[in-house]
Parts: sequence; C-alpha cells; structure tokens
Amino acid sequence: MSFEKPVARLSEGIDVMRLLWEADGPVDYQGTFHTLEKAVLGLQPFGGRPPEIWTAAHGPRMLRLTGAKADGWLPTKMTAADYGKSLTVINQAAEDAGRDPANLTPGMLGYILMGPDEEAVRRLVEAPLVRALCVLLPSQVFRDLGVEPPLEGGPRGSGFHDFIPTTIDRAESLRIIDAIPPQVVRHYAFCGTPAQVAQELAEYRENGLRHLVMWNITAFGDPSLAKWSFQAMNELKGMLRD
Repeated sequence: MSFEKPVARLSEGIDVMRLLWEADGPVDYQGTFHTLEKAVLGLQPFGGRPPEIWTAAHGPRMLRLTGAKADGWLPTKMTAADYGKSLTVINQAAEDAGRDPANLTPGMLGYILMGPDEEAVRRLVEAPLVRALCVLLPSQVFRDLGVEPPLEGGPRGSGFHDFIPTTIDRAESLRIIDAIPPQVVRHYAFCGTPAQVAQELAEYRENGLRHLVMWNITAFGDPSLAKWSFQAMNELKGMLRD
C-alpha cells in the first residue's frame, strides 16, 4: 500500500467522511486522492449525530490536522512534558481554524504493565514478549533513548511499517528482542505498582490529559499475574478518579 503523503491523505479522507455523513442525497467530490461522483452513503449516523473522529497524532503536521479537523487526540505514550507541548500545538491549530479547543478531547492509548511490587515490575519489563511490543516504535525513539534501533535500515524507520514477522526466522526475532532493553519498555508503557502508575499519570493530567484508554499488557510478561492485573486495573481506575 502506498504511504506517500499520509497526512494529506488523511486530511482529505476526513473531509470525505464528513461530506458523506452530512449529505442528504448524492454528492460529488474532486480531491487529490479521492473522487466521488453522485456518491451516496445511504445511512444516517446512529443517534442523529456523526461519530467522533480521533487521530493518533505525533508529528507537527498531524498535530495541526488534529486541531483543525478532529474531535479527539489519541497518541501513544510520550513524556508528560512533550504531551503538554503537543497539546498546545493542537489547541492553537483549533483556534486558527475557528474551532473551540475545549470541544476536542485530549486522550492517550497507554500500555499498562503493573506488578504487586518493584521486583515483579523488574521481571515484567525484562520479559521477551513485552520487549517485543516495542519493535513498533520509530527508530528515532530508540536513538533518543541512547539505544541502537533493532530495525535500523528499514525504508520508513519504523517497526510499525517495516516489521513483517512472517518474513524473518526465529533467530532474527530473538536478535530483535535482545536488542530492546527494559528502559525502552519503561518509555513505551506505564510501568510500576498501581500507586506508582497513578502517580506517573498525575503528571499527564497536569499537562492536559483527560481520557486514557488503558491496554493491560501485564500477562505478556507473566501469565500468572493476569487475574491480579485486571483487579489492579480497577484499583488504578479508582485512584485516578480520586
């Protein structure tokens, strides 16, 4: 699939979706990437209002697009300070587009890796399957952390785009995992006891985070903690509410 001009494609795609949602009959559209001729969606949005569009923005152009056209922001984890700076860019773009920034929800998709004590957390961040999840990170993130990227040389510099598991053998898979140290896991996921994770998330709330989608990955590191981890997730949600 072509990955040329992804931001421009997405921007135009959002316009097409909203046009179809709002149309009360056939519509035409002539864009750079999409062409519609007497197009009809045929279904009214459920409940009389269109679904919200949330973007998973990280780069500056995507952040500005989020402010100009999106209803919510759902990036993966970054530092709390960077989150605040990125949200400032989004809010400014919203104002420049004549939109109220307060109507856009600042969210985040957060991997949650919790243990009952610090020794358990140490084991979790060292677990091969947990470290393997970090292969999706862009090469620049590894470099920023002082780590040699495990997939350096890929055409797009991102495991999300370059890593195709069926094309490599077991030995290469293990090499990639061994090249990802625990410090990368701690960057990519919220790691700790429930109280420690809640404390870390408080910094993000201070920088504007309002909606956290929590993805419990604890069982990747230790299947025996699966049941405990979901109880801990409830405990964490209670702490965040308080």
